[in-house]
Amino acid sequence: MASVDSAGQQLILMFRSGAYWLLDVTASPAFQTSDNGNFVPHRRALVVPGLQSWVLVTENTLEQVHLVFEGGRPSLRRLRGIEISDGIRHVSEVSRDRQLLVTTRSGNVYHWRLGGTEATLLSAVGARAVAASWLGASVFRAEYDEGASRRFEIEGQSRKHVAQRLFMPTHHEGYQAAGYYWQPSATSDGFESKVSLVPLLAGTLKAALVALLLAIPVAVGAAIFVGYFLPNRRREQIKPLIEVIASFPTVVVAGLAAVWLAPRLIDSLPEMIGAALAIPVAGLLAFIFLRAAPSWGRNIGEIRALPVRLIPLLLFLALTGAGMGHLLESQLPDGSLLVWLAQRGIAVQQLNSVLVGLILGFAIIPTIFSLAEEAVYEVPRIGAAGSIALGATPWRSFWDVVLPIAAPGIISAIMLGFGRAIGETMIFLLVSGNAPGTDWNLFASVRSLSATLAIELPEAAVGSMHFRILFLGALLLFGLTFIVNTLGHLIRRRMQSRYRPQ
Repeated sequence: MASVDSAGQQLILMFRSGAYWLLDVTASPAFQTSDNGNFVPHRRALVVPGLQSWVLVTENTLEQVHLVFEGGRPSLRRLRGIEISDGIRHVSEVSRDRQLLVTTRSGNVYHWRLGGTEATLLSAVGARAVAASWLGASVFRAEYDEGASRRFEIEGQSRKHVAQRLFMPTHHEGYQAAGYYWQPSATSDGFESKVSLVPLLAGTLKAALVALLLAIPVAVGAAIFVGYFLPNRRREQIKPLIEVIASFPTVVVAGLAAVWLAPRLIDSLPEMIGAALAIPVAGLLAFIFLRAAPSWGRNIGEIRALPVRLIPLLLFLALTGAGMGHLLESQLPDGSLLVWLAQRGIAVQQLNSVLVGLILGFAIIPTIFSLAEEAVYEVPRIGAAGSIALGATPWRSFWDVVLPIAAPGIISAIMLGFGRAIGETMIFLLVSGNAPGTDWNLFASVRSLSATLAIELPEAAVGSMHFRILFLGALLLFGLTFIVNTLGHLIRRRMQSRYRPQ
């Protein structure tokens, strides 16, 4: 058999003895050997649509081989195979949607969808068939000894085949190993669809967790300060200013981030990392100071003045951390952090998880703040006043008396913020890069379930497998947010029963 690959660069010669040759038709001089070797001896070779793999037919097995690139060099490798125990009599051509029919010596007909690990016996055909051929998508004709033929339709097999690939790693044509990929359609004929939902779930959760990591300290800290330490007059002035952030259109915020923030984030990556590391260090030092100085904060005026004192300190530490980041970058061999990361296999893309987390964290801060602040403010002050009268500081009074009662509401606020982050669409759509993947590199692009629904659902053919998988993704998104909200409610009830007065 002679064939060419989909790019028209490799000529594949396969012989019944099992030997094969790959010849590069674009080389100079042409037809230089790219690869050669041996597979199992076979009596026929079938071309799979897409010109990326071939099926070798032996006496009782079907072997699928595919073209892969290892170190930039093309080679043929075995992909998968199945065994037909009672021998192969006839094999149909591979259909456009990558299916074939196998007629055995005993007259049975088996159906094999490429990508599956086993063939399915079509019992409705009977045990007297001599051949089977395709008439259309999932429709075939079986021929019998007497010259008669019957028409059959395969139902349900494609759904079962796709369901196995949604959450399990699959070895696709042209890939060196099994993995999780999302690419349900393409413009070329014979394209092998890749429909794993794992990359979409991973991208959704990765960006949402980064957003929570950034939003929780700011939102919960502000809620505690405004709801407990500030007087009511100041609370009524500050709370609406924070809650008004929720009215900002996310499409506008995401558009500004994509156009203005994304390029600057990449250009100032070392400074950003240095500043981000300096602020938690400052928080740790402040915690150690507060633990070592129990007399601090006896006057509530000191606590109310804390933000005025901390903001200049945080700015100073952030600038110091940025300077240290720039200094450390200059000490790298190539003088560039991006080059240093690339040499270690860490790709840094302009639209990445960190950028999504920043904007998504900004969007969910009002949600977490508003609910957490209400939980803190609604705690009766009589217990806190009693502890202060007994000699406790306002901070110790909050920690020991108010926080245990307000904690269920704070937990619920965080859970609702997490659900809000998972279901966000426009921010993911504009600043995530929309590149599905399963790695945990924070500087790589991601793709979420919600953005995939917004992009692909209007273009999917109604009733197609792609259309149904997208609806399954929507159901998963609903289920994920439902589980998160339910978990938050259960935690809240448990903590309320624990701290409810007896």
